[in-house]
Amino acid sequence: MVTIAKDKGLAGVVTITIPTKPKGIYSISNRAEALKDQQQIHVDQYSGNVIKAFSWSDVGVLSNGRHVVMRIHQGEFFGQANWYFMLGLCVLTAVLSASALVSYCLRKPKKSLGLPKAARDKQIGVLLWGSMLLLGITLPMFGISLLAIMTLWLISKILKKTIRLVSAAS
Repeated sequence: MVTIAKDKGLAGVVTITIPTKPKGIYSISNRAEALKDQQQIHVDQYSGNVIKAFSWSDVGVLSNGRHVVMRIHQGEFFGQANWYFMLGLCVLTAVLSASALVSYCLRKPKKSLGLPKAARDKQIGVLLWGSMLLLGITLPMFGISLLAIMTLWLISKILKKTIRLVSAAS
C-alpha cells in the first residue's frame, strides 16, 4: 500500500486505512495544502488492484463547499492570515458574550430576572412549536438546552405553587 501511495505521488500527509473485515478494502487518502491535490484511493486487499480512485474534481459541489468551509473554519485555507482571522472571531465572540452578561447584570431590576411578563392572550403557534421541535431534533445541543430550560421552568412553577400553599396554610 505504501508503494501504491508513493507511485501515485500523493502530496501532503498520507493516511492508509487497513481493512478490518475479510471483504474490506485498503483506503489511501491524503490531506494536501491545496484541495485540488487531495485524493482517495480504494485498493482490493488481496489482489492489490485499485478499485476506485477519487480526486478533487470527482467530488460534487456540496462536498467541495463543505471542504472549503471546513478549511476556513479550521484556519487552514488562507494560511496564517486565516488562522488569525478565526482566532479574532473567537476572541470577539467571547468578548461579546461576556459584555452581554455584564450589561444584563447591570441593567436588570434588583431581585428580578428582568424579563417582561408574557401576555396572557398571546398563544404560541403550532409553527413555532414545530420549528422548536425540528431544531431540537436536528441540533441535539439545542434540544438538550430546551429540555433543561423547560425542566427548570417546571421546577420553579412547582416551587412557587408550593410556597404559596404553605404560606396560605400558615
